[in-house]
Amino acid sequence: MTKHEFYVNDSAHTGMRADRFIAEVMGFCTRSQLKSLTRELAINDVPVKPSHHLKTGDLITLAMEEPSMEHILPEPLPLSILYEDENVVVIDKPQGMTVHPGAGKNSGTLVQGLMYHVRGLTENFEDSVRPGIVHRLDMDTSGVIITAKNARTHDFLAKQFSGRKTRKKYIALVMGRPAEKKGTIAENITRDPKNRKRFTVSAVSGKPAKTNYRVLRQFKGYALLSVEPVTGRTHQIRVHLLSRGMPVVGDRVYGRKKPLLPEAGLMLHALSLAVTLPGETSQRVFRSPLPLRFYTYAGRIKSMCL
Repeated sequence: MTKHEFYVNDSAHTGMRADRFIAEVMGFCTRSQLKSLTRELAINDVPVKPSHHLKTGDLITLAMEEPSMEHILPEPLPLSILYEDENVVVIDKPQGMTVHPGAGKNSGTLVQGLMYHVRGLTENFEDSVRPGIVHRLDMDTSGVIITAKNARTHDFLAKQFSGRKTRKKYIALVMGRPAEKKGTIAENITRDPKNRKRFTVSAVSGKPAKTNYRVLRQFKGYALLSVEPVTGRTHQIRVHLLSRGMPVVGDRVYGRKKPLLPEAGLMLHALSLAVTLPGETSQRVFRSPLPLRFYTYAGRIKSMCL
């Protein structure tokens, strides 16, 4: 059983049912999944029913069962494969797809699509819930992700990620006007003490993190950035850019209230990954095409600025 915390920090959600807030606002899981897997739901440490109405400042604590292997089955999902050999599968992950099963999410994940595509995948790994997963992308982040077909390849790739030998490049559409055309953000990242589902920068605690960015295009109130995270902390790009007054457009967790593009999903895309494959001595670079949503919203912003 795992615990999750959510903080109600917007007065617009006052009066909303707790289950609707978790499912619809936070996008954590569906209400039916909440009903079947929830073992404890509390508001400010007081047990409540899913129908409990929230108020600003509430801290929601949710305890859910982890999905069992009998619920994690291969699924014939449409995977966009950028490259494949006997050791790896490089996938262009779409926005909205969760990488691996977890509490409240036991279907439609990249792992289940991979299990269907690579028969017998789970037999090659001790971790049967996340077989082949070397690194991850947030559910709403699209782009390049590399997976392993066997444990030996997994270890080979994982050492490159932990040793910072890979090179990752992202594209982000952000709100705000960058003070410089390029820069480096080097600030520790730690959990937000007010909301355990969020992270924040800190000068006194947390783990060291470093992100390089460069402005590709600037609009009135917005900018298109090329971003390269040197370290790989959870939500690193989103937290670091927010710390410089440049929240990613469409970020429901860290974004500003009432953006001019309220219907936009998270505008963050893993554009490329440079990594060395087993048996090779030099890096290969795998690239994902920039999704249509970037052209759509960049064009809309440009028209608003005319």
